[in-house]
Amino acid sequence: MAKSKIYTYQKFGDLLRDFLQEIAPDKIQPAALHEYTNLGVLDLCERLNSASAPDYLKTAVLNESSKTPTPVLCTSFTHSTKTFAKTTHGLTSSDVGKRLIASVTDLTTVTIDYLLTKIVSITNANAFVVADSFGEDRTSSGTLDVSYGVLPLTAYTTNKLDCDISTINLDKIIKIVDSVNGLVVPSGDSDIEGIAYFSASLPGNSMKQATIWYTQNGETVSFYKGTSVSAYGTLTMHYYEQPTLLGTSDPLTTYIDVRDKFIPLLFAIVKNLLYEQLQKQAPDSLTAMIAAKTADIRASNKEESAAIKDRAKK
Repeated sequence: MAKSKIYTYQKFGDLLRDFLQEIAPDKIQPAALHEYTNLGVLDLCERLNSASAPDYLKTAVLNESSKTPTPVLCTSFTHSTKTFAKTTHGLTSSDVGKRLIASVTDLTTVTIDYLLTKIVSITNANAFVVADSFGEDRTSSGTLDVSYGVLPLTAYTTNKLDCDISTINLDKIIKIVDSVNGLVVPSGDSDIEGIAYFSASLPGNSMKQATIWYTQNGETVSFYKGTSVSAYGTLTMHYYEQPTLLGTSDPLTTYIDVRDKFIPLLFAIVKNLLYEQLQKQAPDSLTAMIAAKTADIRASNKEESAAIKDRAKK
């Protein structure tokens, strides 16, 4: 769900058009303004994530690449409550926390909407709640099918494990935690492959054999557990996601995926992009404001992190 509760692409675009009327009337097509807004959202997201801001912080339970969910046709999805309706869905409290993939397809099985989320609670035998939304109500009808699939949590025992993350809008991984074995250690390909040849009896190697390691290769996260680790637990990835951008078929009434408190900074960033496109010199006050606001975000999150650590010590 978009983070702004006030600013749609239409409303933000109106502000940009007013700005352009002042500096370069008719030089940039109105339709292009939404692409500049998308670029600005990506720029702002990078600033927030690099400052360890919580805006795009997410978690996801990872699943083995060979495990695919069985699609289940449901009756409807309600946006306001994030609830799927399915008669006798069969889910229980043990399914809370599992990842769920949902889709809306037409009669030709073309996917027209997609959702990756996790189960939050079981309402009753015919309904359950998830963490995210399509952004609107969805109902199975004569022309549309609303389906979901629950990804299994497998007690993996093989040493090498590959998990597909292609459905996650990933910016960067912060950490991965195993529910049984604790923090998973990031490593390079060569280090992971070499673990298999470390003898636990040699000095220093016993620690390596009692550890789970991971490396990222594109849209796959590969794990290797030492011989002293009997099995993987549930693997939860903490990560920064990328923002949801306006697509070519999305209405301009779509809300921007930026918190409203950062809209002034987004406006400044997009104005700076437009100055560059028009080959005009941006005012020093504008570039200084962007730099100052970015520094404020970094300082604020550093102070907040320090305060949390201090409270934890008391």
